[in-house]
Amino acid sequence: MSKFKSNFAPTIDAMLEYRVALGLSASTLANPLGHFDRYCAEHYPDSTALTKEMIFDWLTTRAENSNVSSDASAVRKLGEYLNAVGQIAYILPQGFYPVKSNFTAYNFTDAELSALFRAVDALPRKRKL
Repeated sequence: MSKFKSNFAPTIDAMLEYRVALGLSASTLANPLGHFDRYCAEHYPDSTALTKEMIFDWLTTRAENSNVSSDASAVRKLGEYLNAVGQIAYILPQGFYPVKSNFTAYNFTDAELSALFRAVDALPRKRKL
């Protein structure tokens, strides 16, 4: 028996089974799609089409969640799957919620910049042909 309750339950189950058959993990999508499923069961109980309004409403409720980009990615994959099996569904644009980066820029000191430019200036010039 499915743990999902909305009208999307059979589709979500089928999508997760398909991912497993492809050798992909279903667990990364199961949690966010579970939240989406519960939201749909409560707020869109009669809906059978994945709409832009439905997705945006749900993502608004998840805005405080630190994993909102994962939520957006999961519902995007659901939309792609629905389209692949012949159903019309809104697909959230790629990168709608940017993934958080741990990148920290390195700021060169004045001495490091001076050394860099001295080294570049010391390179031999190449003649243009």
